[in-house]
Amino acid sequence: MMNLFAKPKFYFLAIAPLLLATAIFRIDCPVCFGKGSVEGAKNMDTVRIVAVEPRILDSLQDACTGYIVTKARPHITAFNMGFEDSEGWLTVMLVNTDSGEILAEQYLPIAISTETTVVLDSLVIFAFYSADIPPKHLDLKIETLTGSVPDTTCNGSGKVGLNSYFLASAFRSKLMTEIRSEYDFGPDLSHGEPGSKEWLDFYELNNY
Repeated sequence: MMNLFAKPKFYFLAIAPLLLATAIFRIDCPVCFGKGSVEGAKNMDTVRIVAVEPRILDSLQDACTGYIVTKARPHITAFNMGFEDSEGWLTVMLVNTDSGEILAEQYLPIAISTETTVVLDSLVIFAFYSADIPPKHLDLKIETLTGSVPDTTCNGSGKVGLNSYFLASAFRSKLMTEIRSEYDFGPDLSHGEPGSKEWLDFYELNNY
């Protein structure tokens, strides 16, 4: 019996199934408590979008993946009409003006003092799946995000693997800080879950 336990093969056969089980078995995320999102906006209900200049740079289709990547550098003027400082995000929506369809969304961080106007001039990259040619007429729609933001710990699913649970629990405060300062939540894709080939293709297109 002692010889059996001394063999490396025995340890591999005993431990490998346990590691696999902890990766597959999923439980509520300890950061968002299974909700898939965390509160991140502060007094954003008093922020108003004063003016938007869309400035869409280009929209190109990738023949291999079917994704259409659109780059824009919107000129956004916002005003905080409240009596307290505000901090959070603006939701930037890419719109097909011919159909009125919202093709993709991205987020821009914003911090604005009370009764103050700020101007944002940031590069925003969208990616959306389409088997058709890129839409000819695009526009941007900007709204203040007053609710919660996706929990990047669990990719918004509310669930994590058992092998990640204890680590996420130990670093919950740090993860909460990172989530609330996070603004690039990734592409709003109709096809592909985080970690899938389609999802990873976006990041390749994002750096073409």
